[in-house]
Amino acid sequence: MFSMTILFRKTSHWLLRNAMVYKIFFKEEDTILTKSIYDKCANEINELITLAELTKDKNHIITVFDNPYKIEAPSGMIFPIEIEDVEAGFLCSSARYTGYSDYDSFKKDVTNNKFKSPNTEYLVYSTSQIGVDVERRSFVPWLCKEYNLRILTCDSYRLSLLMNKAHHFFLLKPLGHIPETNVYYGQKSLHGTIQSEYVILKPALECAAVGVKKIKNNDIQIRDEVFRMRNLYNQNIIIQEYIDGYEVSVPVINKGNKYISLPPVWVTFEGDILTYAAVDDFKYGFKVLPDSSFPYNDVIPKLLHHAEQIMSFLGTNGLTRVDYRIKNAEEYYVFDIAALPVLANTGTCMQSFKYLFDNQNSLFKAIIGSTLFQH
Repeated sequence: MFSMTILFRKTSHWLLRNAMVYKIFFKEEDTILTKSIYDKCANEINELITLAELTKDKNHIITVFDNPYKIEAPSGMIFPIEIEDVEAGFLCSSARYTGYSDYDSFKKDVTNNKFKSPNTEYLVYSTSQIGVDVERRSFVPWLCKEYNLRILTCDSYRLSLLMNKAHHFFLLKPLGHIPETNVYYGQKSLHGTIQSEYVILKPALECAAVGVKKIKNNDIQIRDEVFRMRNLYNQNIIIQEYIDGYEVSVPVINKGNKYISLPPVWVTFEGDILTYAAVDDFKYGFKVLPDSSFPYNDVIPKLLHHAEQIMSFLGTNGLTRVDYRIKNAEEYYVFDIAALPVLANTGTCMQSFKYLFDNQNSLFKAIIGSTLFQH
């Protein structure tokens, strides 16, 4: 089991959050095309927000987070300051709210038929994880399906699929803009096809930059490191070409069978890659695109379209996110997909919503509206 001491350091980080300056630079020279795209995006999402507001009195939001003392997985936990943001957002966006800090308490209430009031729409948002395997986020959605509670996120299958980088990178390859990728699954020899000078290594099932390393594309060095990482994390290891460029995240939300990309957010940090240490200490900033200091603003429409293609192909629900490395206006590559992106102020999704709506509750209302729109 991984040490969870980092979790408890987070309780003292609320001051850091309040002092942290989110470097969102509003565009100075907005193109007609980008403005048109963003206006259309805002109009589509406004319909979801309106739906949530019109049904607020009958909506009962339930959140399920983890008890930090029981977490086994090395990533995916939600820190206390982030839980505060999410709870406050859903509390302001519905008439009734119930929060759980562990799966067992939630399961007990569900199986005892606590959530059975007539004329009430029960909507569940969960980041809870049980165990360390690929299905660790699927227990709450499975239970909700059995007891006819609606989920505000992807279903069990897609939560598992998008957790497993070894699978979804290969599924998405026909859509293009996927970096050259190999997987170490315990085979005796590695026959890689990656030609880049450097490679990125990362555990197949983790997020938040846990275990991510940039090393020289050297067979011996790669072999030694993937052996070590596989023993440490007890899972497959992704070997991926390193893309030198800018890191940009694109939130995507669905409205029935339509997928809507929100304004991309440039994630700024020191060094070549965003490390777990930087994520842990909030040593990163945000700039919503277009931005005068970003050299490839003309890539924006391409990113928006490609991210929508990905989520449409995968059939995701709710709010998701595609992370890119931008080499230039033509060369952009997916390096991660989040089925459960951070909803708090510490994440890119909130920056994108505030750019469009100047109100952080719009994010939570849009998620509620997205789920209600399905039926």
